[in-house]
Amino acid sequence: MMVPVSAHPGQSVSSLSFSPTARHSLLAASWDCSVRVYDTTPCPTPAAGAAGAAAEPQGFRCNAQHVLPAPVLDVCHDAQGHVAYTGGLDKSVHAISLTDGGGRRVLGPQAHVEAVSAVAFNAAHQCLFSGSWDGSVCVFDPRQATALQARLELQSAQVYSLATAANTLVAATGGKRLLLFDARYMSAPMETRPSPLKTQLRSVAMRPDGECFAVGSTEGRVAVEYVEAGNAEAQSRKYAFKCHRQGDVAFPVNAVAFNPNPASHSVFATGGSDGCVSVWLGERRKRQQSLPVLPVPVAALAYNSDGSQLAIASSHTFEGSQPGDALLNNLYIRSM
Repeated sequence: MMVPVSAHPGQSVSSLSFSPTARHSLLAASWDCSVRVYDTTPCPTPAAGAAGAAAEPQGFRCNAQHVLPAPVLDVCHDAQGHVAYTGGLDKSVHAISLTDGGGRRVLGPQAHVEAVSAVAFNAAHQCLFSGSWDGSVCVFDPRQATALQARLELQSAQVYSLATAANTLVAATGGKRLLLFDARYMSAPMETRPSPLKTQLRSVAMRPDGECFAVGSTEGRVAVEYVEAGNAEAQSRKYAFKCHRQGDVAFPVNAVAFNPNPASHSVFATGGSDGCVSVWLGERRKRQQSLPVLPVPVAALAYNSDGSQLAIASSHTFEGSQPGDALLNNLYIRSM
């Protein structure tokens, strides 16, 4: 059952991030220039009150709202879940404290010259990465007074999505390229890999152990790639498949999310502009389940820290929308 969140943003949701330590704390970034903090604690079963009325459900509350200067395109947590990092149309990377009333700090306000499209925090090395439509990736150490540590020009098109785990950062960029970096030595990409997919890349996510990643494209395909280019056995396991299609119509794969539970670490979910969410058994190369179809595209996905909940943002991405269409944005929490 997918339970809608009542106090959802009025504008499209661009990104979701669960806290790595508080399994029912969810961040939702929105085009309304805000980041909201939700409590996704499961609601108790309603019980009849003294007058016979059902008890009002508890949980799924919006506990805080942080307003940014411009629409927010991506959000992530630090390793402790105490700080939210955001990037958006104001070209800056922001750090928002989630523990002391929402104090906000701008990290490297001149780091990018175009919108910040993606942010990703590497827990193993306590560093933050940001990617931009200007074709650059920046490296931050938020512990330092001068947080910006490096800016890399990719000699490529825009950065659409970032993912990091263990010692690896993957950037999905324009020109159908995947750039792989060693997170410890960010002077240049350790590999520039042509996309295994035929059309523009849209989303990328890494398995928590950092050994492989899944990337989705605008034509309803997903590819699973392995990091070690020189490992023939690992490379033999890579594959691509079709998904998020209705007849002859292919829909963009807007979101990919891996289950962080070690017992399910090869399980990942994909969300598309067809309004569908599918859960895949990565190592078996098969679909585990399809969730009920939503009325508008799936824009973002996030598993909580133990894999027991999947947050789903159902928001207009406007591929097939018309002027005057009703905004049917919502957030859903699916118990897994």
